[in-house]
Amino acid sequence: MASLQLAKGRKRPAAVDGGVANGNRSVVVAVRLLKIIAAIKGHATLGKIAEVASMSASRTHRYLAGLIHAGLVEQDIGTGRYALGATIVELGLIALGKNDVVKLGSAALVALTERTGLVSLLCTWGTHGPTIIKWENGHIDTALRIREGRNLPLLTTAAGRVFLAYQAEEYCRPLLEREIEAKSVSTAKSKRLTKENAVKLRANVLLYGLGRMVGEENPGLAALAAPVFNHDNELAMTVGIISIIGTFDDSYDGAPAKALKDCANQLSRQLGAPMQSRRNEGGA
Repeated sequence: MASLQLAKGRKRPAAVDGGVANGNRSVVVAVRLLKIIAAIKGHATLGKIAEVASMSASRTHRYLAGLIHAGLVEQDIGTGRYALGATIVELGLIALGKNDVVKLGSAALVALTERTGLVSLLCTWGTHGPTIIKWENGHIDTALRIREGRNLPLLTTAAGRVFLAYQAEEYCRPLLEREIEAKSVSTAKSKRLTKENAVKLRANVLLYGLGRMVGEENPGLAALAAPVFNHDNELAMTVGIISIIGTFDDSYDGAPAKALKDCANQLSRQLGAPMQSRRNEGGA
């Protein structure tokens, strides 16, 4: 009888909703909001986030405040719009680092830098386009710091141009349109980029098997990037080299370009890419 009384006196477990206990609902909602922010192109307004989440603006704001405090979301002071925060980017990079594909790429960077003496970097396609996930310091006199987690433009970077050539158009189109619009407003007329420029840049990558940048993104830097393909014949990532203009041969057929292609081809082989997909050997 005593045991029966004890059982009656115990509190009932938390109610569940769709298989999720009440105590866990906040976590589930918070993760859902993070996914919504990631899916919305550019910085998102409170109203848009609340609309997609089917939540009131006040409730959404409370959750966002907690996520901001945790560093998972950041808010632009000027516009009030929301984006993923530094902490979530850091966690994403850590998770990527445990991926076998990234492990292979990271090891390849060490060998590539040893062979060329140049800074090397690895990029994948992220929520906001080409994203630097790993880099290896080179043997040059001038310090060159690369920020992991940085998003790269499609039109003015070597890696971005590779993604422009090989990534699915549906992913590239929104970024491309925003870049062209931004350049048309902030750039001198003689240096503005157009859709025609994008077509030519893509054609060059397909012709040479490499993306190339000399001063367009940074007036003092030159870079080359090569595509790495997976077993599904899809672009898995790019591997690149970058340094100060004039400190290395940045041509399409120089020794650094050959080393870069060798590295990218080796990675493609390790990822099971079919021979015909190794377009970094040149040709469309």
